Amino acid sequence: RISRAGVHAPYPSRDLYRSRALARGGKGKNEEGKLTSSLIQFNLSGGTEKMTAVPHYAASPKTNGKHTIYLAGEPGAQNELWLVESNGEISMITDGVLNCDIGDGFAAYTKDGAVYAYVFDTKMTYKLTSELTRGLLVCVNHSQVCWYDVTSGFGDIDMVKYATVDFS
Repeated sequence: RISRAGVHAPYPSRDLYRSRALARGGKGKNEEGKLTSSLIQFNLSGGTEKMTAVPHYAASPKTNGKHTIYLAGEPGAQNELWLVESNGEISMITDGVLNCDIGDGFAAYTKDGAVYAYVFDTKMTYKLTSELTRGLLVCVNHSQVCWYDVTSGFGDIDMVKYATVDFS
């Protein structure tokens, strides 16, 4: 049995380990020979798993328990931002994304020197930085978004901005 923070579950099966290897980009490839990934949600109390295969290499995946986002491509490059709904539906949010994070009901990301928030329920996108500044997303925590003001360049990151967002 596995014990984590007081939660007990049966030992994972051999298939579970095979799925983990696939999720790490081990053997999954699409028709063009590009790597694909599998996103696997574990239920530690019941010892079950739910796997969603995605048609890309899922870089920098993040989840809030209901939604999962990931970048399709290599970390650090500008990539497509994808959303996986709890029902397994997969859709692209936008492209040209540098980095991303997830909050309660929204995804935040850096694109073209600005920080944006995409609201899952309404499918609306909001720009969080002003037209006069450049931003680089740092992190998201529940409804808090934090970013660097990089208007003067990346060598002069002395201003951190944050906002509480409410999209209800």
